Amino acid sequence: MNCKKIKINETEILLSQAEMPNFIEGLSVLTRKLSQIEDVSIAICWAKMKEKIYLVARSDDKDVDVSEILKIVGGGGHPQAASAVISDMSFEDIESKLLCSLKKNIRKPILAKDIMSYPVKVVKENVSISGVDEILKKYGHSGIPIVDKDDNLVGIITRKDIDKAIGHGLSHAPVKGFRSHSIVRAGPNTGIGEIQDLMIENGIGRIPVTDKKKIIGIVTRKDILRFLHGRSYENLLELFPGKVKKILKVISSVARVLKYNTYLVGGIVRDALLRIPNFDIDIVVEDDGIRFGRELSKRFDCRLESHQKFGTSILVLKDGQHIDIATSRVEFYKSPAALPTVELGNIKQDLSRRDFTINTMAISLNRKNFGEILDFFGGREDLKNKKIKVLHKMSFIEDPTRIF
Repeated sequence: MNCKKIKINETEILLSQAEMPNFIEGLSVLTRKLSQIEDVSIAICWAKMKEKIYLVARSDDKDVDVSEILKIVGGGGHPQAASAVISDMSFEDIESKLLCSLKKNIRKPILAKDIMSYPVKVVKENVSISGVDEILKKYGHSGIPIVDKDDNLVGIITRKDIDKAIGHGLSHAPVKGFRSHSIVRAGPNTGIGEIQDLMIENGIGRIPVTDKKKIIGIVTRKDILRFLHGRSYENLLELFPGKVKKILKVISSVARVLKYNTYLVGGIVRDALLRIPNFDIDIVVEDDGIRFGRELSKRFDCRLESHQKFGTSILVLKDGQHIDIATSRVEFYKSPAALPTVELGNIKQDLSRRDFTINTMAISLNRKNFGEILDFFGGREDLKNKKIKVLHKMSFIEDPTRIF
């Protein structure tokens, strides 16, 4: 039996072939044993016995459906086990077709670095319980990571822990005495499946992502649910006029050079879904919007206006087209109608500042998922059902100007 291992999008696959004069039962058992011995996620074995070729596939990866993979050779079955009987193909043709189907059906794995929220709000270990309580109230978090003087992750404390400490009259005590020392963590390249398993096994709702003890992000249950159920792979950019598409591709190119994440936001996304023409280009940058505007202006014949205080830039092209650029941010309101406290945030936090769910959608302009729709708050479903839904109950109380 001739066996070889290949890797497609970080998924290890075993391909095995054999030829024998007589029919022998047990190819499915052999395929399962080989996958266990070779420690691979997918095993595909085929053997010519008499005049026919019998093929069996097994998958231990819940994201890879081998019944879909085998359709190319006339096979079928279910996601974890499939088979085919072939009479008119050579071994070379079978392998060639399988490789094409494997590449088509095995997507690049979703990693912690793809879905984590960052930057992460942390507290130093010498901050008091009352101080942490105020931070949790301000940000609406149910827990927060704790770091030492060198910014190394040393623990996590939850809202429940804080409430207990306050209940015992220990508001003045430093948080380091109440932290959880047993930290379940993930690396930037940890797969989403492994993160889900860690959450279930440990009964936790958040996992910090660390690189050499430094916290670089955090993944919560909401991050996973929003990522798995809040994305659409329809490429709406194909609906835009050529001029707009050309501008967006230039924006994507500049973002790639600067290593910034950029997104198309606002009414143009909503109207694209409604098939309504809209030429208002609003961009959110997960970094320095001023620098991004400056670099982007070098690629156009335009006038640049920057507002350092707000982290925004406006490009006015020669034909009058505006490109509005904003740094992604998160806002906090101390009282109704008060001016917000603004901090840097990520795209999810920035979209959460919107008024209605139908205005919270974005389109990625990043190279790895260019044209993908981000819909964290169910805006697309509300648009489909012709619903105008307020994003937050306190939305118009915090900022009454949103109603205009």
